[in-house]
Amino acid sequence: MNRGNRWLTTLLLCVSMSGCGWSKSSPPTANSPVRLEELLGKWRMSKVNGQLPAAMDFQSLRIDLAADGTWTSEIKMQGAYSGITMKGGGKWSLKEGVIHYTSGENTGTSRVRLDLGRLVLDPDFTVRKDGTIEVPAEYERAD
Repeated sequence: MNRGNRWLTTLLLCVSMSGCGWSKSSPPTANSPVRLEELLGKWRMSKVNGQLPAAMDFQSLRIDLAADGTWTSEIKMQGAYSGITMKGGGKWSLKEGVIHYTSGENTGTSRVRLDLGRLVLDPDFTVRKDGTIEVPAEYERAD
């Protein structure tokens, strides 16, 4: 193919792609920064440290990330801790894919991403394995 034909083929390919709705803007990918609006609402824990919540004696854990910069959680326990319910909360903000949070007198950061509609917090800021070890967790929409 000579130089002129390659140029014409490239031009036609570009024109045909733009005519089919192809554009510079593309849908979010796994590496796209998370937007605050995507995090707002109620979430239910589906995995903690790669396991089902029951592995850490959680019957359920729900977290609500509010637009006013506050968060609340409710944890219902099972197993050896059956019947215990704990509530928590604090403040949160998002900057460059990192949640900055308070929980009582504690403060910290947690990397956040959305993976196939699941909220991933690494580490999770609502729980610690054995009360001290930071672990990642995944959440599904609860609302």
